[in-house]
Amino acid sequence: MEGKGFFLGGLLLFSIAAISTAQNRPKSSPKLFVFGDSYVDTGNWPQNVRGPWKEPFGKTFPGKPNGRASDGRVLTDHIASFLGIESPTPYQLRNTSKNTQQGLNFALGGSGVFPAWQNDSLTVQIDQFEQLLKENVYSRQFDLECSSSVALACSGPNDYSFYSEAKKGSKDGLPAFTEGLVNQLAADLHRINRLGVKKVVVATLPVIGCLPIHIIPPNSYQNCDEESNKNARIHNQLLLKAVEKLNTDDGNRSTFVVLDLYNAMVSAIDQFRKGAANTEYKNPLQPCCSKNVEFICSAEGNVSIISLLGSSTDELGQPNICLARFILAGNQKEHSTCQSFAAEGLVNGRRENGSVKLFVFGDSYADTGNWEKFAASWKEPYGFTFPGKPAGRFSDGRVLTDYIASFLGIQSPVPYTWRKTVEKSGLQSGMNFAFGGTGIFDTFINAPNMSTQIDFFQQLLEEKAYSKQDLNSSIALVSLAGNDYTTYIQRNGKLQGLPAFTTSLISQLSASLKRIHGFGVRKIAVTTLQPLGCLPISTAFSSYENCSESWNAASRFHNQKLQQEIQRMNKESRENIYETLDLYTAFMSKLSPAGNMKPSSFLMPCCVGVASNYSCGNIDKNGARKYVVCEKPELSIFWDMVHPAQNGWDQVYSSLKSSLHRLY
Repeated sequence: MEGKGFFLGGLLLFSIAAISTAQNRPKSSPKLFVFGDSYVDTGNWPQNVRGPWKEPFGKTFPGKPNGRASDGRVLTDHIASFLGIESPTPYQLRNTSKNTQQGLNFALGGSGVFPAWQNDSLTVQIDQFEQLLKENVYSRQFDLECSSSVALACSGPNDYSFYSEAKKGSKDGLPAFTEGLVNQLAADLHRINRLGVKKVVVATLPVIGCLPIHIIPPNSYQNCDEESNKNARIHNQLLLKAVEKLNTDDGNRSTFVVLDLYNAMVSAIDQFRKGAANTEYKNPLQPCCSKNVEFICSAEGNVSIISLLGSSTDELGQPNICLARFILAGNQKEHSTCQSFAAEGLVNGRRENGSVKLFVFGDSYADTGNWEKFAASWKEPYGFTFPGKPAGRFSDGRVLTDYIASFLGIQSPVPYTWRKTVEKSGLQSGMNFAFGGTGIFDTFINAPNMSTQIDFFQQLLEEKAYSKQDLNSSIALVSLAGNDYTTYIQRNGKLQGLPAFTTSLISQLSASLKRIHGFGVRKIAVTTLQPLGCLPISTAFSSYENCSESWNAASRFHNQKLQQEIQRMNKESRENIYETLDLYTAFMSKLSPAGNMKPSSFLMPCCVGVASNYSCGNIDKNGARKYVVCEKPELSIFWDMVHPAQNGWDQVYSSLKSSLHRLY
């Protein structure tokens, strides 16, 4: 079946002939430097994440998974073969390979021209290349300019899926987005050439509308999505003009070459249809590896999701053109979510899924769905960004728990109240006991406080839901967002009594942390208080211009006492069991306006009630919305009056990584 890929590769190599020919190569060995996404990635994808390092990827070549998003070779391999060299070593494997003289492959599946599902963009990959040049890994004079060095850039599809799925970009905004994307791509190509690469090849967009995820109707694999293909052609036309200008500016030396992936794939599909007319393999649009739109091609997990079309044996034989060679077949949106977390989270995971467990205790900053569905977290517009509908999180998207789980390389643990609705294998990432609105002590919310949440945990251990071995590699996250202080004030507690209340609160928190550790949990992370005075509920009185210094002072006092207690507990245990996650500093570093930006740009919530007696998510008796949502949630720090937006959590998480590395 791999021979079908050679046919498609052959259609593309007519363009490569403009770069080099077998009969007319310089004596020095050519070098190939590759930038882009999964179409050209040969092993940079993290090995602990589901995808190209899992079966059945690599089934045709080399017979086992090896980091290529295909059953065999990808575009990079065919171009390297044409140049008469081995496929260049992936950048992430450079320190384990003795051979980097064929060049290097910087491409990473899920990345884009801009930061997309992977924060790793084309610019970042070129930065990595430039750094190696500075380290003299390659000589600009001999390895680049005096050799037939070639760069291959293949990027763009992930930018468009990210634009539509993650950023909720409109059709009206697509032309401007496309123009900006092509301009940035052209700038990246020019930069590669300026670094010394003699020839730069850039691939057009493929026939996006003919990829299995876009077939109309879904799962039929009958008709391509013409609108998606039209958008791809517009992109490609702009790219051709940009490359023409680059060559003109370069003195018409044909430094830059376009690899027409779009028409090559169209031709390959047509040729296959003609060749398969009298066989059982008549549909080139059907993915070779898939089950349905709910899953991607992978053998990992608790569900068997592989369907290898073809003969009755395990060999692929001659099933079809198997365009899964060019994409991961299945639900692209779910795959995209996985990729997004690979960038900021899973890529940092050190172990296979299931080997570390996360147990979560606390409040709405960590709750991922424990409240019943009458709660605000289960009503629109909560969940607007992720997963696209209300899912029990007090945010437009992910919360702190999700980011910690991604760092550990596991799925976000199942909420405690949902434990009986999942298979036992669904509990292998741990469990989330956190309930929004709760505290160390009882609050005005009728939900389990910290002690009761730990009781739930103890009960599961007594029921043998988790073993001692499970706990030996486990981590606990304890979130304390300030509900105890709100309750103290609402119960007419006086400011003069706040220090004493803080002392008792820290004392009870300390006892809870020790109790969790006593069950066998090896490491425990506890959050400091965020700057309470900067929450929108505090800044609303100043039109979201100024934080409340008195409330921030209360946060700092609490955090000082907490840090002292954590230091004492670690000293007492003679181990660094407990680690604080400094939310206060993390938030403050993101809430400082830069340049001419007003403080309200950071302090204003994205979702607010239309009047003081309404809040985010409220509707009247007729079902009319009594709230408004900002135009760009992806730029907001706060979602509602007390909860961070997904963007806020994303930025805070970036500041917590050093603490997380000490934890795990």
